Amino acid sequence: SEALVEVGRTDEAAAIAEAGLNDVRAALGPDHPGVGVAAVGLGRARAAQGQDAEADALLDLAETNLAALGPAAASQLRAIAQIRTRYGLE
Repeated sequence: SEALVEVGRTDEAAAIAEAGLNDVRAALGPDHPGVGVAAVGLGRARAAQGQDAEADALLDLAETNLAALGPAAASQLRAIAQIRTRYGLE
């Protein structure tokens, strides 16, 4: 979905990312780090759509779920910070 966001196809990116998040949540449970990874993608798409409140909530969810990974989540946490900066969600 990141590539779709980059070329301006944000509605398509959001639909794909939302389906992925729902699938991961159903398969692994709501607190699994995989849900955090999926939430980053949907958060990026929502931010690109200008849906700041939803994007911020998704990125918060991602940070919470990824915290369980400790240092292994560093690249994902950097991606979240970059999304927040790019779309003014700080």
